[in-house]
Amino acid sequence: MKRLVEKTSLCCLLLAAGCGDDSEAPAAPSAWLGDEPHLLVVGTVDGETLHFDLRGEAAASLETLFCERNYLLPDLADETTWDEGTLEKFEIKWRTTEGGVEREYQLELLAHDFDASTDGAMINVVAYDEGDAAQLPNRIMAALEWEYEEDGQEVERGAAAASGTFTRGAIVGTPDVGVVVPDGEGSVGGYLHMVSGDGDVLDVSFTALCGDNDLDIP
Repeated sequence: MKRLVEKTSLCCLLLAAGCGDDSEAPAAPSAWLGDEPHLLVVGTVDGETLHFDLRGEAAASLETLFCERNYLLPDLADETTWDEGTLEKFEIKWRTTEGGVEREYQLELLAHDFDASTDGAMINVVAYDEGDAAQLPNRIMAALEWEYEEDGQEVERGAAAASGTFTRGAIVGTPDVGVVVPDGEGSVGGYLHMVSGDGDVLDVSFTALCGDNDLDIP
């Protein structure tokens, strides 16, 4: 999994994350909750219980929740070549403060041909494999990871999906140059049911407004 590198200043938000008392957890989503900006996360990853429920104005602010589109382009400096590029993946990002410690979370959705699927489609999640980057219409890969500091050391945790399903909610945005939708435009939404290799289960519904793009070459 790609190490988190996004350092945009986000407001610190306590969302009952890592809470061990299931009575405080929201009900897990079983479908996409619609195109209003939101984030609902319920389940377990890497042995840690995660509960996030973000709605309303906070979810509509890029300072709280945002998507990052990752494009692979032949030549970053030559926009005339960008028609030959591809949308490599979406990353849904948010930060929280838990026990006075800031954590940054990142949900990756990749190895899928987003141009070949349509809103509402249910797509099979396959085992995460960094060595298999082919973008195919009938599958998707997913992983959730987070990082924080503890005793002066940076800690990175997370897990990749081994199986599950992803329901594409809505992907919004009109390309301006080649395949690239401009920074700060559009949104992405969907519902992920993720089962990790050790049997942990996570359910996520989200609609996140998009911030800056990440542009790279293969």
